[in-house]
Amino acid sequence: MQERNVRDEWPVLIAAMRNAMERQLSPRGQAVQVLARHWMDLLRRTAVEAPELLHEYDGTRRLEPGCPSTGGIDIEMLDFLSAALWAKHLTPDESNRLRTNGPRQREWPRVLYALREEMNRGASAASPAVQALLRQWESGLDELTAGDLELRHKWMTAVRSDPALLTGSGVDTRLHNYLRRARLAKEGWAA
Repeated sequence: MQERNVRDEWPVLIAAMRNAMERQLSPRGQAVQVLARHWMDLLRRTAVEAPELLHEYDGTRRLEPGCPSTGGIDIEMLDFLSAALWAKHLTPDESNRLRTNGPRQREWPRVLYALREEMNRGASAASPAVQALLRQWESGLDELTAGDLELRHKWMTAVRSDPALLTGSGVDTRLHNYLRRARLAKEGWAA
């Protein structure tokens, strides 16, 4: 059996996702759910087999202002994929209320990079620098959820129960735990 190459699989998957969009299939439907799971699996494999390509397919580029489409991936496709991934956690109305392309989200890659740097150098989650970054992160969450506390709670619960939702966001389990400790420190609990 010939080994599949991630470089060869991406164009096929992107074309299939585009076809599903053009046919106006529901992100909640079985066919799109299968494509979304394949997308996440291919992202994981790309991270291992060709990490230099990951940034092209993981969705983080869409947060960069003026970033061109990569191989047919555009904001609409990533939003369609996001709707499919979040389908089991949020209602269609809740998914539609998420503001996924606001100015604060465009700052998230920088904020996450700075948080990761603080974490890697061993900074306390209670430190002033980490707390300032946490406020920026939470400001982005407020924007994402349009200030809806119930929607934010559902989003956070989904992320905790299904970490794959953050694949490509720059938030891995280690950084997620660091953010959690920073939140606890903000609330007066030991970090």
